Amino acid sequence: MGSAEESMPLPERVQWALDHAGHTQASLAREIGISKGAIGQWVSGATDHIRPAHLFDAARALRVEAE
Repeated sequence: MGSAEESMPLPERVQWALDHAGHTQASLAREIGISKGAIGQWVSGATDHIRPAHLFDAARALRVEAE
């Protein structure tokens, strides 16, 4: 992720990472063992809190840094 992406709001950063990793919300959810609805909340901005364990699992799956 470049500096432009790092300045994006969290929902946009998650969507950007999904798109660039070739994941859908459902495929990421399956890979990291959480619900598709949880990923949907991240992308929609319905939550601004992501459990640290889920954040690191998602970052690893999406090949981005968890910052």
